[in-house]
Amino acid sequence: MKPSLPEPGFKKTELVWVTGASGFIGRHLVRGLAARGLRVVGFGRAAADPLPEGLVRSVAGSLSAEALDEAIAAQGAPTAVYHFAGGSTVGASIADPIADFDSSVAATARLLDALRRHAVTVPVVLASSAAVYGGAHDGAIGTAVNTAPFSPYGHHKLMAEQLGLAYAETYGMRVTILRLFSIYGPEIGKQVVFDLCTRLAAGQDPVMLGGSGLERRDWCHVSDVVRLCTALPSAQPGHPDLFNVGSGVGTTIAEVARIVREAWGGGAKIGFSGQSRPGDPFSLVADPASLPPGFAPKVSVEQGLTGFVDWFRKVGPGTSEARRG
Repeated sequence: MKPSLPEPGFKKTELVWVTGASGFIGRHLVRGLAARGLRVVGFGRAAADPLPEGLVRSVAGSLSAEALDEAIAAQGAPTAVYHFAGGSTVGASIADPIADFDSSVAATARLLDALRRHAVTVPVVLASSAAVYGGAHDGAIGTAVNTAPFSPYGHHKLMAEQLGLAYAETYGMRVTILRLFSIYGPEIGKQVVFDLCTRLAAGQDPVMLGGSGLERRDWCHVSDVVRLCTALPSAQPGHPDLFNVGSGVGTTIAEVARIVREAWGGGAKIGFSGQSRPGDPFSLVADPASLPPGFAPKVSVEQGLTGFVDWFRKVGPGTSEARRG
């Protein structure tokens, strides 16, 4: 049995940065860090107004060198950085690859270089994606397997990773790369779970989803990701760490649809078109041995999906909270 994650080594009132703070995972992470008494500077596409508890500054817009330098001048250098900004979907990257490149690759370069100039020893967590593995894997995926992305989104995530490795090896920075699998939970405004609940709320019957339903994904609840991030030991200077972040268990889309439908109350039939979207691999499941040492997700797929349905029915599909993500 893996050892449990260590207690975080943060001191209360320390200053940390979260990029992508207005996104799905970023919002949860800001709250999780603030709950531990940390002061958070959040960088996001939209500014937080009013500032939630724990967020001492909200910087809207792109991660420009000027914005990063100004944040350091105003509050000082951070003691940890969580980089969760970047492109969020394969479809958006196909529709506008230049925008995806700028938000994933160029923004990462600007962030790393600002830290090189002002806080070269600060631990940095770079959020990547299982999309870097591509679609050629049928079984469990370890971090040592060949990467073969086949969408702009996946290629750009891999480029951002390579920047992190280059800055760690060249400047002795402390970089940890997390390849996220299918992260879900309250406040997400995309993925099949959100799409399915939206259609059920609209009274569709039958509900037709893309693909065959046999596609497998490794589902990990956002609360487990936050728990990992707040307890993850820092990488050693010049020796980057690389981990997969998932449950290590594959669940088919058909099984996910069944759990959601039953949590909703049953009734509607679920069908599959047989047509997959461009850039969507058939199977993405993490090898349990590739997860961070001591990391074991606490929220099962059934618990997490049932909780998501409860949250969705409370907030409704038309609210801004449900659409963000």
